[in-house]
Amino acid sequence: MVCIRWIISRKLKFSLKLDKNTVYIQKTRARKLFLAYHCTTI
Repeated sequence: MVCIRWIISRKLKFSLKLDKNTVYIQKTRARKLFLAYHCTTI
């Protein structure tokens, strides 16, 4: 099963990357790692 939240955070990471906001990118990265532990099957 695919984690919907992981996909959403991935999309947010992409849009924030375009904004070039370093702080938000780092926060999204931390969230991605956090969600990766909860959603082992991607």
